[in-house]
Amino acid sequence: MNLLRRIALFKARLRLARWRSHAVPESGGEDSGVADFTPPDPAVEFPHPENTSLFNRLKKYARPGIPGVMGGYKASAHPDLTEILYDLAPDSAVKKGYAFGTAVMATPTGLVFAHTGGTHYIFLKLRQGRFDEARKDGGRFDPTYGDDWIEFRIGGRTGVSADWKESLARWAKISYQDGLSVR
Repeated sequence: MNLLRRIALFKARLRLARWRSHAVPESGGEDSGVADFTPPDPAVEFPHPENTSLFNRLKKYARPGIPGVMGGYKASAHPDLTEILYDLAPDSAVKKGYAFGTAVMATPTGLVFAHTGGTHYIFLKLRQGRFDEARKDGGRFDPTYGDDWIEFRIGGRTGVSADWKESLARWAKISYQDGLSVR
């Protein structure tokens, strides 16, 4: 490889590294503002103390995105899930927003009771006494998501006869009602 090709390759790699890190100003000497952007803390919009463990878990996988879009983070779930989640809102007082790029719904006091995940899942916060019944309706408990979250798959699960939309709407309402009783 001749010297000019090596220099060109080095410059291309350097530009790529700058672009990936967003730490070096764009050409022209002006700062792009991207490097200085710190997404807002969702605990400001959803201040309930029981959200701490959820927010800590979501923050581990969050990636800063575009200011003002999805809470300033890149989407962590399929975008179609947001509409499905928000359509489940059982009350006009439900707060809708984003926490670390994840669509969430919360009670008026800020307790998150539902959120999206992956390409097919909506998670609902339930008391453990409700887990068995929720599992019969297609819910799945996985402790890696927290001790009080049940995952519901959009489209339902194999072997579950319940209508997944009806079940999900019913459990979202139960989750919301349970959340209203938490102070």
